[in-house]
Amino acid sequence: MSTTGQPPLLADTLKVLLPGPRETLFLQACLAPGARAGESWRAWFGAHADIQAAISGKGAVLKPLLPLLHFALTEHGIELDPPTLAVLRAAAIWEGRRSKRVREILSDVLGILARAGVEPVLLNGTALAATAYPRPALRHCHDIDFWIPDADLVRAQEALTRSGLFAAGTSRTRRAVNLVHSEGLPVNLLRSLTASTLCPLPETEMRKRTVSISVMDQPVDALSPIDALIHLCSPVGGGAVLEPTIWVADAACLLRRSAPTGSDWDIAIRAATASGLSLTLFAILSYLREEIGIMVPDDVLGRVEAEASHSRRSHRDAVLAGARKAQGGRLGPMFRHSNWRSRAEIIRFLALPSQAFLQEWCADRGFRWSPFWYALRPLRRPALKLGLMRKARRASWQDRPTD
Repeated sequence: MSTTGQPPLLADTLKVLLPGPRETLFLQACLAPGARAGESWRAWFGAHADIQAAISGKGAVLKPLLPLLHFALTEHGIELDPPTLAVLRAAAIWEGRRSKRVREILSDVLGILARAGVEPVLLNGTALAATAYPRPALRHCHDIDFWIPDADLVRAQEALTRSGLFAAGTSRTRRAVNLVHSEGLPVNLLRSLTASTLCPLPETEMRKRTVSISVMDQPVDALSPIDALIHLCSPVGGGAVLEPTIWVADAACLLRRSAPTGSDWDIAIRAATASGLSLTLFAILSYLREEIGIMVPDDVLGRVEAEASHSRRSHRDAVLAGARKAQGGRLGPMFRHSNWRSRAEIIRFLALPSQAFLQEWCADRGFRWSPFWYALRPLRRPALKLGLMRKARRASWQDRPTD
């Protein structure tokens, strides 16, 4: 959607990060107001009929949303056939038990950190489960993420390992220390909110705006709702892969529960602009307003659109890299969603990326920066593929039976 007639450059391309028509119907059933939720559920279910088959294979991305779907359909009084109701009830019961155990582990970890004098900020799934969703068990969480001041990171790691958690390694960028609880739940200690130097978040201001929440009677800080929204946009700028259905559900629940005021939107727009995330914010807000019915004021969307239209080349490169990674490196879906302007920008990115992006690209891979990478980078992927083909040929030759 555009409020000015011509959408920002790459706004169409970023649709590859958003759910497709099938997933959108499912999300509308989970998140839209009553009448629209019912219509979307009937349309989605009418195309599948067997919910077990629908959430298998490619549809498995919808499984984490089954408890949310059960909650929404029950709240709206929408009747379900017995087999479907049984599947949704089973998913809700299982996730409820799992969520309780995750929160118990989180409470234990918070107690350990408190005794060590470490004050973390809870991030991502477990924070959103406690602050954005109607009930914590409606948000599937597969790990626990903390943002911890660099000065406290070693102390936090030592306290947790003494208490039985074991190291799972350090991230390639050394941004995080990855630990694992004895029950297999990952616990990640993050030095910063984003891995990207191209799209850094205003961490000092965000830390000042943190809010205190309680998890199983354990107090902990979390990002303010509007900062959590910007944080949801940041993985794209850092080249991370997002699951579209969870991304949309998180953002929709955040906005619906927090009901941002004018000053909140001011903060969001400033943070997105400074961090180079205006394009991503415009994409998710447009989708939420058009497809889910989330209230986003016209003037807010217009301001975000204006900032996105003037995004810097390095920020567009970061977003394109994230979109390409989300497609497994394939360019075809990106070109299919793009008009001629965006296609020209994708070609420019492939042939002549900004120096800032190329420098970060080199740093992430441990390469020394040199202008020669403008010529070498396009050849790297074909060279890697050729190397793999040669290895495969050698392996097949060695595996040939001998006489």
